[in-house]
Amino acid sequence: MKLDVTIALIAFHCALFSCNPAGGGTATVNGSEPGLFTIDRFSVVVARVIEIKAVDPNDRHPTEFEVILEPLALVAGTLDPSENARIREQFTAGNAVNLSIRKPPPKDAIVLAMLKGDYIVSSAATFVPDGVPLVVINGIGDKRVAETLSRIREARAHPSKD
Repeated sequence: MKLDVTIALIAFHCALFSCNPAGGGTATVNGSEPGLFTIDRFSVVVARVIEIKAVDPNDRHPTEFEVILEPLALVAGTLDPSENARIREQFTAGNAVNLSIRKPPPKDAIVLAMLKGDYIVSSAATFVPDGVPLVVINGIGDKRVAETLSRIREARAHPSKD
């Protein structure tokens, strides 16, 4: 029985994270997954883009990016902006079917970002604007921040049984 549970957890983890080097996978998260914002250490933050560049500067059509963010506010999760003045993240953007981020944000943009460790999640999430885990917003007062928080609260109030 214990082995079956372990195998199921490994399969879930692989389905969610292994299909994409940016930790996004192809599975859509909806916020009701047990431990998503605690054990799995997902965070949703409002941040300023300090620097952005292609991981491979010689790539003429880059899809892998590295960004330095200045977290301004935490919407959900465990990342503490008061302890993390700058965070270095990677993400994948492009037109591939399993990617929801189509293009990187510009330098100095304010963004709403869904993070998992050192990566901005590149697959869809139902609680972020248009299902995209990295979007340019008009600051912390942007209505999409409050809408995202509301959707996360609703999802967490009704955790999935998986």
